[in-house]
Amino acid sequence: LVQQGTTPHQRVWRATLETLPQVVAENDIKPPTLIIVGEVVGLQDKLQWFEPMIDADTPTSSFTGSRETI
Repeated sequence: LVQQGTTPHQRVWRATLETLPQVVAENDIKPPTLIIVGEVVGLQDKLQWFEPMIDADTPTSSFTGSRETI
């Protein structure tokens, strides 16, 4: 399962079709979430290209002033 893929909030879970309902229930997984099925799931470790670089809830700027309107 890939929830909110390619966003700073992306989360990933691996499950079998048998354990899928339990994983969804235990983790309160909600849309948008992709269910990826098949051998391609085994490539996750090799192709894990997306790792958020920042915490989406952390400001990335310390600017607190204002700008003059032109």
